Amino acid sequence: MSSSSSHTEGLVQTVGILTIKLIKGTKLKNADLIGQSDPQVIFTNGRQVAKSKVIDDTCNPDFKGENLSLCIESKSIPIKMHVVDIDTFSEDVLGDAELSISGLKSGADLDVRDIPLNTEGSITIALSYTSLVEEKVDEELDKLRSGQVCVDCGNKKIEWASVSLGAWLCIACSGVHRSLGTDISKVRSVDLDVWGDEQKKGMLASNDFNSVFEGGIPSSVQKITPSSSRDEREKYIKQKYVELAFADKNLKATKLEELVNNARG
Repeated sequence: MSSSSSHTEGLVQTVGILTIKLIKGTKLKNADLIGQSDPQVIFTNGRQVAKSKVIDDTCNPDFKGENLSLCIESKSIPIKMHVVDIDTFSEDVLGDAELSISGLKSGADLDVRDIPLNTEGSITIALSYTSLVEEKVDEELDKLRSGQVCVDCGNKKIEWASVSLGAWLCIACSGVHRSLGTDISKVRSVDLDVWGDEQKKGMLASNDFNSVFEGGIPSSVQKITPSSSRDEREKYIKQKYVELAFADKNLKATKLEELVNNARG
């Protein structure tokens, strides 16, 4: 019904090339009254746009490994994914999502991800990245991150951290931490920002951190997961760091700084 395309508007400084292998969509929203949706996936990064082929009449499209490419200006900028239903005279939105690429290493194996949309269903893709500039890896920081999980939702993909709290974070939870303000949480990229020695020394193992900040969590409270919504994350994270509602009561700490000091021993 339509062909794939990729284009660039204006001149940009490119640091790398992102290749997106589209695999499938699962249980996408049906926007058609007769038949099923005709989904197309659109990726944008700044002024870069890449569009998939349209798959006719299905809410479970097989993209057959279609490859799309984006020129990357900065790995710190998330890729926006927009899924639409293409009809003859209109386009209906099927859902949106954001992809973090800050942790992708040039020349590494394909990074396969099943990306949930903000409506219903998901898109499965595989990412690969080719750097056009020299990338410096902080081996000490990479070693500290190894084996850790997001202290809030448990996601194993760690690309961000709160250096003021000493906490490892996933991209979704890091966005909520930024909204809390730097007086509560100062967020930095593990892969893109330059870290000082004191910041590295201040990072904690996720289990040690949560033994303090979640040591008194009520049994009635359900901990968030990697698939939790933005609203669920905001509620949980604000309770955890602003209200200190889940902290270990035996520590008798009433301020955020006191809890951080307890966690750091």
